[in-house]
Amino acid sequence: MKYYKDTNLNVYAYDDEQLAQVTRLTEVESLLQEKEPNFIEVSQSVEKAALELNDAKLQLETVIDSFPSEGEETDIDNHEEIQRLTLAVEEKTAKLNEATIVFNQIESEYQPLKDEFDAILPVFFEIRENLKNM
Repeated sequence: MKYYKDTNLNVYAYDDEQLAQVTRLTEVESLLQEKEPNFIEVSQSVEKAALELNDAKLQLETVIDSFPSEGEETDIDNHEEIQRLTLAVEEKTAKLNEATIVFNQIESEYQPLKDEFDAILPVFFEIRENLKNM
């Protein structure tokens, strides 16, 4: 046990395990502050790529739906606009897949830290504040 006295002469006792947890809390906070902006950025990148893909799919569906009914002669597979939009959907799908791969890698580093931080009991935050005040 280690004993600490604040300016009001209140005595606090903490064992090595509690002090180690407070040290780890500070480390985890620092790591989260370092990794969180990148995590948020790649998360937004995935969301943007998904929205772009959905927009491209909707545009393609709209063009396909605007074609005349079966009774009229049309060659939907050779239509230039459909080919362009199909290519756009493929490109947007590839972009989403790439963004998802990067996100998964960043998340695999960030999420365990976030889970560890969330699991820290509030008492350790109090201990840290007590130590700061002494």
